[in-house]
Amino acid sequence: MIAAGERLGPYEITSPLGAGGMGEVWQARDKRLEREVALKLLPSDLILDAERRARLEREAKVLGSLNHPNIATLHALEELLYESENPKLPTSFSPDGRWVAYRSNESGHNEIYVQPYPGPGRKWQVSTSGGSWPLWRSDGREIFYRAPNGGIEATPIDARGDTLSLGTPKTLFPLSTPESTDMRYSPVADDGRFLLIEPVAAQVSRPLTGVLDWTARLAG
Repeated sequence: MIAAGERLGPYEITSPLGAGGMGEVWQARDKRLEREVALKLLPSDLILDAERRARLEREAKVLGSLNHPNIATLHALEELLYESENPKLPTSFSPDGRWVAYRSNESGHNEIYVQPYPGPGRKWQVSTSGGSWPLWRSDGREIFYRAPNGGIEATPIDARGDTLSLGTPKTLFPLSTPESTDMRYSPVADDGRFLLIEPVAAQVSRPLTGVLDWTARLAG
């Protein structure tokens, strides 16, 4: 479930506008052109149905050809990538909105990949020994991710045109929590500082004993 404040590619979600059988409509801001837009998110069953998808694309072309003050202008028909196996593990878009990093187990185990957004284009494998929770550095020159041992690793990225040059992954620091733990992290500066949010272990509740008429007992 998307929420206000989240980001889908170049679009920053602002507030909900409506919902129905054909999807949800959100007010958003296109950060590329700095303009307000209405973003319609379609359900996955519609997108995965080839016939319904083709009909949608035909309707979008017709709508895009219209120019009338009482008809909404269609700016784009785009496909956004989601982490389908676990919604808690989001994809991560580059600061310029041109690339998306995501986790996939297509090789048999979880690895981090990068491909152009919105595509099409080839994809590059970023991690070499497993990874999850990808995040971009603020200047787009590195991708951070959780390693299988729970630590934070980084791979240098050099994007030129439609190609990527990847450096050697390096371990930034280890963590005592395993990769599967629902622990959030975020780089707060390019000097190596990170903010880590780790869930607190459940505490055992202790019984509470109440004493009635305690003043009378003290007086006696």
